[in-house]
Amino acid sequence: MASPMVAGAVSLLRSMRPELSYSDIKNILLNYADVLPSLNGKVAGSRRLNIFNALQAISRPIKNLQVFTDETRITNIINN
Repeated sequence: MASPMVAGAVSLLRSMRPELSYSDIKNILLNYADVLPSLNGKVAGSRRLNIFNALQAISRPIKNLQVFTDETRITNIINN
């Protein structure tokens, strides 16, 4: 059931900031999600979608956004 929620969140973010790439949106959703240790091993990244945090994040310049890759995490600065 998470897929429709995430798809809706992506659509909402994309409608508000069409210049963001899908990779940017993915990283925003992962960075501003709620980390829940109880989800460890049950869902990817042990996170719960928090669209409120993501919307707040895109309403101001995004800096020091952590970029998620398959195996490593890199710090990427996005200046808007």
